[in-house]
Amino acid sequence: MSEAATQEEAAVEEGNHTPQQPSELRILTVEEILAAPDIHDEEVDCPEWGGKVVVRGFTKAKQQQLRREAVDDEGELDMEKMEMLIFTNGVVEPPLNAEQVELLKEKSAAVIDRILERIMDLSGMTEAVNKEAQKSFRLGSRTGVQVPTSS
Repeated sequence: MSEAATQEEAAVEEGNHTPQQPSELRILTVEEILAAPDIHDEEVDCPEWGGKVVVRGFTKAKQQQLRREAVDDEGELDMEKMEMLIFTNGVVEPPLNAEQVELLKEKSAAVIDRILERIMDLSGMTEAVNKEAQKSFRLGSRTGVQVPTSS
């Protein structure tokens, strides 16, 4: 390993690593993109429950599948169904089925929302889901439903 590579590794370990500027990045090949490990697992602390869960970000194919499954008969995105699909598919430890997720609706919304937020962040879904929700619920309409937007 070169001295430059060793210094780069040391900087990463010490937390002093600065990401390359866009102008410094090279153009990738399709093979490099396909081989890149870009789907990650992460532990989410749930002290209210006395432990942690492990969540995983979604592939684009999984993200699209979940959106299709969450559309109601009128073609609108059912946000309640979308949340539960994200939760069921994003929590990998412990593995959960739909019935168990239904039971978890009786647990702390703060914990469930913390887990959902992390899954959506790992999947790049936060902004996209909010935009869809805004379209579906038509902010300011007679329903009075307000959907928070991420900042």
